[in-house]
Amino acid sequence: MVGRLVLESLSLPWFYPLLCSSRLLRTFKCESGLVAGLFQVLVAAYRNRHVDLSSEEHIISYHHERGSSFSIPSQKLRYLNKACVISNPKQDLNLTGNSSNPWQLCRVQQVEDLKSLISVLPIWSTGIILSLVTGCQVSFIVLQAKAMDRHTFIQGFQIPSGSYGIFLVISFVLFLVLYDLVIVPLVSWALREPFRLGIMVRMGAGYIISVMCIFTLAAVEHARKKTSLSIQSGF
Repeated sequence: MVGRLVLESLSLPWFYPLLCSSRLLRTFKCESGLVAGLFQVLVAAYRNRHVDLSSEEHIISYHHERGSSFSIPSQKLRYLNKACVISNPKQDLNLTGNSSNPWQLCRVQQVEDLKSLISVLPIWSTGIILSLVTGCQVSFIVLQAKAMDRHTFIQGFQIPSGSYGIFLVISFVLFLVLYDLVIVPLVSWALREPFRLGIMVRMGAGYIISVMCIFTLAAVEHARKKTSLSIQSGF
């Protein structure tokens, strides 16, 4: 308690000059963050749902920053382009050229950011499956290891059940080394051209292997439990 009072008393001489000079500090106006900008695109697209997007892009005027690389939105998820269409320049824009109401008119950059996020969502959502599989593997392996004979050739020593998860990491590292140093050079030599699997193919193969691992764990546990019940019924 005394130490806390000493620290607070020492900090007071530094606090008062900062408080007195706060008027001299230069402050900036807070701007909306990235998440707020994404919601602004959704709201603005809904408010401008009556806007007719013509196939002639040069007829429509889009709101964008000066010097921005995005002056015209892309054609994918075209409905969201309504969020950056300037219907009435006098009402939608202020004197500085910015949007008078960000919830009514957004920039092309904001629209493209939301489109990029939506395009990543399918790949991101598949990571949930991988997380579930990994969580099941780590916890299920520990439960199975408790029912195993974990004694080794070293007398009086047995592998702790909680350390069995390290075999997942070891197998992962060994497969990476095998893929880069053995599989890829052999396939490239056989095809007489450089060979490399794409990212989507590798992700799909990883998910399939993960599901097969869970299936194997379930089959082993089913056989173990069936054998254990048969032994108990025999006694």
